[in-house]
Amino acid sequence: MKISESTYEFLTEIKDNNNKIWFDTNKKRYISARNEFIDFLTAFMLRVNKFETLPVQDPAKCLYRIYRDVRFSPNKEPYKSHMAAIVSRGGQPKKCMFYIHLQAGETFVGGGMYDPAPEVLKAIRQEIHYNGHTLESLISSKSFKSCFRELYNEGKLKKAPKGYDPAHPHIELLKYKHYLVGRNCKDEVAVSEKFMDFCVETYKASMEFYSFIDGAVLNAESEQK
Repeated sequence: MKISESTYEFLTEIKDNNNKIWFDTNKKRYISARNEFIDFLTAFMLRVNKFETLPVQDPAKCLYRIYRDVRFSPNKEPYKSHMAAIVSRGGQPKKCMFYIHLQAGETFVGGGMYDPAPEVLKAIRQEIHYNGHTLESLISSKSFKSCFRELYNEGKLKKAPKGYDPAHPHIELLKYKHYLVGRNCKDEVAVSEKFMDFCVETYKASMEFYSFIDGAVLNAESEQK
């Protein structure tokens, strides 16, 4: 199972023709691309379930809508020029999620926790405060570095978060706003049979990182009970 070149052609063309008339004329192409992505996600989940049990979920409901909410945005283009999906890993509280983003020249695969709620971010930072050496060792390992360069650093604080000593040995890890890992994928790989393996390998390489973050949130939840 793979993503076809026609899906990427559609995503490239909608970027230059972002209007309702063009979209309505090409809606069959969108539906075809969407169905193809759903089939890809179905096959991906089957692969993942061979080494980690995922919760039962409808692949169609994992997809983000292509329609943009333009009500409060200065960008009034009605459609996204990418397709994306979130694969849940379950858990109560929720575990790290896996994300697949299809976009010409900007395909991205990865996961973790994006913009966690304040209490969740507090729990992660608390775990790093006590056991940061574990996370430091994990992200410095050869196996991790062979797949990911670094954690996603958008919004990373310039100064120590409130309540933490700037001299803390793991202060750089404490400054993150999101706890995510991922990697970009070239278009020629994204439209080939290799993309499925690329996604599965990325998932596998992320699992220890997910385990640390999931454990931090679970420990904090348990302490509150």
